Order: sequence, then structure tokens, then C-alpha cells
Amino acid sequence: MKTGLDIWEKLDGERKQIFNLQYMELANEYFMSTCKGGFKDGNMVIDAMLHAVTSSRPKYRYLLVSTVDMLFPFLPTALADADAVFSLSPMYGKRKALLYAK
Repeated sequence: MKTGLDIWEKLDGERKQIFNLQYMELANEYFMSTCKGGFKDGNMVIDAMLHAVTSSRPKYRYLLVSTVDMLFPFLPTALADADAVFSLSPMYGKRKALLYAK
């Protein structure tokens, strides 16, 4: 696992002017918390693969998401749009403040 400093040190000079160290640390923390929030169990994947191989009528597509994520296809586009969802995240306000701060 890398830290925000590890990532920032690998950026070229132009990108270091755009993304300061504080921003990289914040973005890295957000990314790591998102990764840690995933499924801890691979049974859904195994069950889907088993069904696909053994079923006489396998599904065209297996949607392996949480119950909350299953609601997204039923939401209006304005709410389900990735930018709209991301703008509700606390990361969005912090990101905007850090990127556009003088």
C-alpha cells in the first residue's frame, strides 16, 4: 500500500503544481477507504460462475453488487450519474477546495 507522499513524489513538476501533497494524501485516504469497504467474501463470484457453467439457461450478465448498488438502475439519470453521486461525497467538497485554492 502506498501513501499520498509516495504517489506525489512520482509526479512530474507540472502535475505537482496542479495536485499538491495535501490533495494527494486526501485522495489516497479516500481511495483506500473505498477499497477497504468492498466485499470481504468471494462467495457471490463463485456462485455466479457456478451458475453460468452449470445452468441450462445462464444469464447474459451477472450483476455482483451490494443491495444498495442494485437500486441505481432504478434511479433517474440525474441521481444515478457518477458525477451526481460523487458530488454528494464529502470528498467532493474537500477536493474542490484543495484544487482551486490559491
